[in-house]
Amino acid sequence: MKLSTIHNKYEEILHSEEEDDIKSLLFGKLMTDMEMFYHIPIFSDEGWEKKNKTVLALFRKISSTRNLYKKRFPL
Repeated sequence: MKLSTIHNKYEEILHSEEEDDIKSLLFGKLMTDMEMFYHIPIFSDEGWEKKNKTVLALFRKISSTRNLYKKRFPL
């Protein structure tokens, strides 16, 4: 799974006509897919973070966007 593919999916969700609560769910699914594919650790791991800066940056971008929707529309 390429980061460009994930980023394109992120943009697709962000600009979609879906309701905000659905967008939050879709962002969550995208994050879960990233966690599984890139073996993102549950707890902070400096070694992994240094080796995967671009993965982590995109993951955090999706997370922060998702949190905006969750604050307005708690699930």
